[in-house]
Amino acid sequence: MHLRAGQPVTLTFVNRSGTGHDFTAHTFFGSSTITRGAAPEGEIELGPRETKSITLIPRAGIYRAHCSHFFHKQLGMSDEIVVD
Repeated sequence: MHLRAGQPVTLTFVNRSGTGHDFTAHTFFGSSTITRGAAPEGEIELGPRETKSITLIPRAGIYRAHCSHFFHKQLGMSDEIVVD
């Protein structure tokens, strides 16, 4: 995921599966200014077939993100966020 530093962006997370997932990016959410929505403890938790949005102003950096549910990261549910 590539974002521009200092530019507001709305991220929409869609879980199309029948089980829960999350988008965990503690450092990314912690260093961004969140203007709408929330990422408690640096996570967006999604129930089955749930959609959530968050609007934020990201800070420059390279951040890691993953699904923290058991074994999901090992199954490839991870990402890199590049903000420049």
